[in-house]
Amino acid sequence: MPIYEYQAIDIRGRKKKSRIDADTARDARDKLRNQKLRVTNMHRIDAVAKGGGKAGRFQLQRKANIRELAILTRQFSTLLASGVHLSEALNVLVEQIGDRRMEVVFRDLREKIVSGAGLADALSQHPAVFSDLYVNMVRAGEASGNLDDILLSLANYLQKQASLRGKLSAALTYPAIMIIVGVGVVGFLMTFVVPKITEMLVKKGNV
Repeated sequence: MPIYEYQAIDIRGRKKKSRIDADTARDARDKLRNQKLRVTNMHRIDAVAKGGGKAGRFQLQRKANIRELAILTRQFSTLLASGVHLSEALNVLVEQIGDRRMEVVFRDLREKIVSGAGLADALSQHPAVFSDLYVNMVRAGEASGNLDDILLSLANYLQKQASLRGKLSAALTYPAIMIIVGVGVVGFLMTFVVPKITEMLVKKGNV
């Protein structure tokens, strides 16, 4: 479904900028009008990819930010634990996501859920974002009725993975810098110093 970005003013005169799903711009304006919003600007920005279109496939296939996914998963768990319906929880997440790629993915999840798909089945359509472990744990959570607890466990797991990657990256940074410096020093010696020493020795007849 197409996505429209809009600017509007509510009944209290406050400005609002957000996005909305609608089949057409007119439908989008009608939805906003029903929310007591007066649209001042609107334009179409994207259509959620459903396996078609090179741009959409490329956008959904790029690897997800594990830290961002951990945060979203934790928020998802909190919403469900508070009694928020699955589709409404996804709607809340979509409005909060700052990463454009993740927003497209979660909009697609919401659309599939509204259409009657299970969450695990919807997640499995985005293997670049949700691993087999993630999908299978969600499937188990759906079957047992403990989806919020499962999502919390996943959030903790992803947070630990993100932290571990950060520490590993930091640990490898110093050796990498030293290697680069070492290569630079050797290159300088071989290019400028060694030739001059060799030339001096040749002149003295020692070579």
